[in-house]
Amino acid sequence: VQGKVRFNRLTCAEENQNWAGIFVRFSWFDTHGRLQHESEVVDGLDLDHTFTFHQICTHDFLQYLERGLMTIQIRAYEKGKVKDQELRELRVKLRKAE
Repeated sequence: VQGKVRFNRLTCAEENQNWAGIFVRFSWFDTHGRLQHESEVVDGLDLDHTFTFHQICTHDFLQYLERGLMTIQIRAYEKGKVKDQELRELRVKLRKAE
């Protein structure tokens, strides 16, 4: 089974928020509820992130799709707290390197 989950635009916030960047963290079938997938940090409210998956169609995967449960968390960095954003980027690079 192949598919895509797309995160477009954060619509419940105002453009002039005191944010240096936003990103989305989310779970998927392979993470068992843990928020291990992340988008890039973007300025503004346009996330424009597509998560593409390729999954073997097993009984467990079909049950996951039937339940319709995907945990999503929107995170933002405040302006003036650039160190937090830099630390996150380093953590993401370390995870990819492992």
